[in-house]
Amino acid sequence: MKKEYPNPVQASRGQKALQPNHFHLAGKVVYFVFWQFFFGELVPVIYCPKCGKVDKVTSDGWTGVSEKIRRVCSANALAFLFSKVFRCGKGRKKGEGCPANDGKPYQFRSHDEGVLEQLRRQCPAVLDQLPIVFTRGGAIERSLLDTMVRNVASSTSIADQQKMVREAHMRTFTQQKVTYIQYAAARAKLRQQESGAHLYPGRAQQPPPPPSDFGEYADKEGYRGWIPSTSWIAGVILASLNSRLAFLERHLAAVDGVFWRGDHTFQAASRIRSADGRKDYTAIYSIMNEWSQIVGQWAVGDTSFDEYATGVQDVLKRYDALGYQLPKYMWVDNSQTVAAQLYDAIPSLSRVLEDATHVMRRVFEIIPDGHSLKADFCRDYSSAIFQIHQQDKWALREFLLAGGPGRRKWTQAEGGR
Repeated sequence: MKKEYPNPVQASRGQKALQPNHFHLAGKVVYFVFWQFFFGELVPVIYCPKCGKVDKVTSDGWTGVSEKIRRVCSANALAFLFSKVFRCGKGRKKGEGCPANDGKPYQFRSHDEGVLEQLRRQCPAVLDQLPIVFTRGGAIERSLLDTMVRNVASSTSIADQQKMVREAHMRTFTQQKVTYIQYAAARAKLRQQESGAHLYPGRAQQPPPPPSDFGEYADKEGYRGWIPSTSWIAGVILASLNSRLAFLERHLAAVDGVFWRGDHTFQAASRIRSADGRKDYTAIYSIMNEWSQIVGQWAVGDTSFDEYATGVQDVLKRYDALGYQLPKYMWVDNSQTVAAQLYDAIPSLSRVLEDATHVMRRVFEIIPDGHSLKADFCRDYSSAIFQIHQQDKWALREFLLAGGPGRRKWTQAEGGR
């Protein structure tokens, strides 16, 4: 009997002339890339990335027939790209091939950068709704990429992301190996029963053939697990962050305001570290408008005005280019040290004011903590500066008790403070 499929325990990575069901039988995930089939109305034709024409473009099979299968970086198991291949031009005579390829036929895949760029121009929503993000030479699951970006933003190293993928794949490998051993044992027992071994226990029975060895994680003939390198992960994360800059620039371009307040935050900056673990920045300086929208934000090496002066000038240029009204008032943490520089940098400012919360903090720090009247003084001083709108206060309390923006609901004791 002709063996139609490879052994189910084979990973099939890198082999040629395979069909998609080979991967399914091996327990692998396959992502098909054929734009005209899945998105025919949105992507009716594919142009040649070389010459930009369509008249000579024809179908030329699938990846895996003429070249190796591309891998997808997945969170739990091996995954692969099975991509439609096209050819621009046919024949070996000069002039029968692609005009931009010296008249020779030009072969390209559906996940090549030239094809993806066509989709970004024609219908970017097609790529945005996919569960994978294409990279150079392959792809990565979108959910895994989002997790990595979130972890790196929270000061987790690139090496930890590689360990995370390795641990997940090793867990999957162990589960599949145990399942395979149990499955092989069940088949051997079933064959013994079908041969009548339980009816004639004294008769010599031919032992069933031993099952194929599942192999180890890195076995080239078996599972053949793949873990991305730290340099590849770093490149993918950096490309993802750069792709988000366009949205941030469009968002910031729509933010204006005439009442500014600037302040440094040190907690976020402590999470930004270089490859060797050093802290690259001391603080993050943010300027917000009267609606608590961020007008500008910069990582700074210290708290001096010179660290963010260039950024302030860029914001003012954006205001002027878009016809926004320039700021009139600005609240800062210490007007004595920065007011003169702000007046020079922002001529439209009429007043540089002291932020009330920083004023209170400096006053409260003067009073010793052991003073018996410090708590009463702080409460009365705060009441003299701030006027609390009771309806807003109770609305905020109900919001926090219901869950708020955090990970947990506030208790009644916390809400009553």
